[in-house]
Amino acid sequence: MESRVRVARHPLHPILVMFPTALLPLLLFMDALLWWTGDAAFWTAGSWVAIAGVAMTLLAIGAGIPDMMAIPDGHRAHRTGIFHAIVGTTILVVFVASMWARWNAGTDRLVLAGVIDLVGVLLVSVQGWLGAELVYRHHLGVRSTAEGADPVALTSSEAPRGARADARRPGV
Repeated sequence: MESRVRVARHPLHPILVMFPTALLPLLLFMDALLWWTGDAAFWTAGSWVAIAGVAMTLLAIGAGIPDMMAIPDGHRAHRTGIFHAIVGTTILVVFVASMWARWNAGTDRLVLAGVIDLVGVLLVSVQGWLGAELVYRHHLGVRSTAEGADPVALTSSEAPRGARADARRPGV
């Protein structure tokens, strides 16, 4: 099933989820740098990263909803899609909680922010797994040959692109 939200024939949701996926570990890294160096600039930078995480997670959710709505209720992917949406919404809550922990607070909330961010990193891992299930197992967001995708039929006799032609024939 081809993605419902596309830019230049490419699905937008997988592009946008890269931001929350990168920003949550970055938040945790900022917490670690603050703990290690004591420099409050990392706390301020983490606040901005959390704000960016909220914005980008909202965009990713917005691009994913039309694809989720297109999955028929009885399809096996529907349950995975629902769980994927729940985890994605929880990631949004984690970004908001991390932003709240940093808002108008000194670095005395470092442990709280670190725990929140660690939970977020774990959730992003689960979210990635579920997204991969939807794409690779259920082929959601992937154009089928009926939708104009180029079929790929790899066999052991085919050489990888760019390989020399004589490398395919044994004994040459």
